[in-house]
Amino acid sequence: MTDATLTGPIFGDDLWDVARQLYDAGLPAREICEDLGLATATFWRRARQDGWLRRDRRVEAPAPLDLEAPIQASSDAADKAWRRMTQALEAGRAMEALRWRRLHEALADGEARAASRTQREAREQLDRLSGAAKLIEAQAKAALRLRHAEEGERADDW
Repeated sequence: MTDATLTGPIFGDDLWDVARQLYDAGLPAREICEDLGLATATFWRRARQDGWLRRDRRVEAPAPLDLEAPIQASSDAADKAWRRMTQALEAGRAMEALRWRRLHEALADGEARAASRTQREAREQLDRLSGAAKLIEAQAKAALRLRHAEEGERADDW
């Protein structure tokens, strides 16, 4: 088994309790059947009879979107525009949804441009630092040559 080790054989209702717990935990039915020695057809029949199929479960709706909450970042604004667009679509207001979609696209494009600008600035700064490092390296080499020349050493010696 994946997370737990069985101490002995499981029979009857205990077997189905374990199977359901594993299924509820998200394990695929195929793995559960292999681990517990069940036929997949038997597993699915029992799951259907007892009503613990995932597709039969009611999914709770997400918490309502607080459209009045202040926006902290541009990505939040794009997300809010997207959510308003979906709300308008669900309510059958296609023109309003279209306006929200345009706003979402504009906000997303703005985020992409800002990210691109940030990357370009980081590259430029890295290039400047690289140039400064090369200059320092050249100065260090020149200083070493000067020191060795003062000590009378030939370049081949070092």
